[in-house]
Amino acid sequence: MPRELGGVQVLVNASPAPLLYVGPTQINLQLPELTGSEASLAVRANGIASNQVTLPLSPVNPAIFMVGQTGYGTIVKANTDMLAMP
Repeated sequence: MPRELGGVQVLVNASPAPLLYVGPTQINLQLPELTGSEASLAVRANGIASNQVTLPLSPVNPAIFMVGQTGYGTIVKANTDMLAMP
């Protein structure tokens, strides 16, 4: 994935992150594997950097659960941040 789209970069701990989409009001990116309790983030657009912000990190254990526990079929909706897919 590109590390710059439309003149925009997102720096996570001072390293450019892979970008999926850049629009006027939204940036979608893939976060690198992060360790520790916080990470820094800044956006650079056309060579001009934003203020750096510090984000708290929490341990996670993501998983996808299937309705029938067979590995096939409908995905269980675990919370409002996840989408159920048929």
